[in-house]
Order: sequence, then structure tokens, then C-alpha cells
Amino acid sequence: MPADQRAPANALDRIGRNSGQIGGAALGGVLVGLAGPGWGLAVDAVSFAVAGALRAGMRFPALPTAPRAGLVHELREGWRDFISRRWLWAIVAEFAFVVAILAGTQSVLGPLVADAHLGGARSWGLILAAEGLGAVLGGFVMIRFRPRRMLLAASLAVPADSVFFLALAVPLPVPVIAATAFAAGASVEVFSVNWATTMQQEIPPAMLSRLSSYDALGSFALAPVGTAVAGPLAASFGTSAVLTAGAILIVLLTAAVLLVPEVRNMQRQPVSPDRGP
Repeated sequence: MPADQRAPANALDRIGRNSGQIGGAALGGVLVGLAGPGWGLAVDAVSFAVAGALRAGMRFPALPTAPRAGLVHELREGWRDFISRRWLWAIVAEFAFVVAILAGTQSVLGPLVADAHLGGARSWGLILAAEGLGAVLGGFVMIRFRPRRMLLAASLAVPADSVFFLALAVPLPVPVIAATAFAAGASVEVFSVNWATTMQQEIPPAMLSRLSSYDALGSFALAPVGTAVAGPLAASFGTSAVLTAGAILIVLLTAAVLLVPEVRNMQRQPVSPDRGP
């Protein structure tokens, strides 16, 4: 892909995913309300079958056969390349904790606050819908917004989640929390698009798949832990205290990552008219 098309393509990909999630959640709610959860799951199963059929009909040009050195060798080679890039492993380590905090908040702490103070599931659904809409808008913004220092812009967007968590910790009125969720959703897209574009720019195509796998593994490794411990921590210290601690931790992790010179200074490569993809 030509370098000048990477960021818009990544943004459009994110828009499609987020729009599908919002539409799927809305359709699921309608189906459950009209026909019950059983029919909702049945329609969901059919949608997977249709998606599989559509995928089976897709055709791609054949790629040249690449020599394979064995799985263990490729894992070792990928790991060496991964740890040699300080900006990469630092942000992945940060997001292992950020994603764990997000998972615990969205799955456990947020519903607890909504049930106790905000009027229940309807309010929490509104808040999550605002977050999803913010993500879609953030994707549209990123089609045009191309900061020169991509990792700096990505990292500065992360603490928007902290504002959302603090609004829940108080808790503020539902419209205010929804507004902070909207901003948090938009910030996720600022991070995600800049992050994907940076990896495509800085990592050779032959290594991109392996390093993306290490990125996904590290970023989501603690998500189950965050979900599992959120409830016990809230029972021991209070939901507001846990949300506040999570918000502070995200700010501290972001500050630590910004100490890495590559994160602050890495720049988008200029694209000359005669430069190929």
C-alpha cells in the first residue's frame, strides 16, 4: 500500500469495525426485545454463516511462496525484533495494563455504578453507545488528521480514558458521563490509527505479521485478569476507589511511555511523488 494511503485506509477499517459493532448491538437489542434472547442468538448464528459464505467467495491473487524456517525459529526471530524496538515493547507493555483496566471497567465496574447510581442497564447502554459513536467520529477525523509525530499523538490521546473513569467514579450525571465516554471512544481511534500506521511504516513487511501477533498477545494478555479482579477489588476498596486508581494508573503509564525518546520524536515519513509503496 502506498505510504500516503496507510492512515486513511486504517481509519476506514476502524470506521467499518466500529459501525458494525454499533449496528450489531442495536439490532441485537431490537431482536431480544421483540422475539427474546433465543431468537437473537439464532439470528447471530445465521449472520456468521452468511459472513463465512461471503468470505468463501472472495478471491485473491496468488502470492509467491516464501521459504519457511520453522515455527520456533520464526517465533524467536520475531521476539528478537520485537524487543529490539523500544517504542514497540514499551507501548505494548503499557497497553497490557490499559486494556486490563478497560476490560474491568466496561464488564464489571461500569455496570455496577450504573445499577447503583445511574438507573441501571439503560443508562449504561447509553454510555456505551456514546463511546461507540465517538469511535466512529474519531475514525472519520483520522481520515484527514495526519500528525507528524504519530506516536506522540497516539500516546497523548490515551488519558481521555482516565476522564471517563473519573466521571464514573464520582459518579457524574449520565449525560456528562456519556460525553466523556464519547471523547474516550474518539481517543481510542486516534491511538489505533496512528499506532497501526506507525507499525506499517517502521516494521518491514516480512516481519509485520509476527510483530503484530506479539503486539496483540501482549496488549490483551491481562484483559481476563482485569475482568476477574475488578469485582473483588471493588468489594474490598469500593468501586469509586478502584476506578480512580485505574484512571491515575493510565496517566502514570502514559507519562512513563512518553519518556521513551522514540515515542516523542518518531516522525511520519514524507512521501515524494516518485516514491513507491
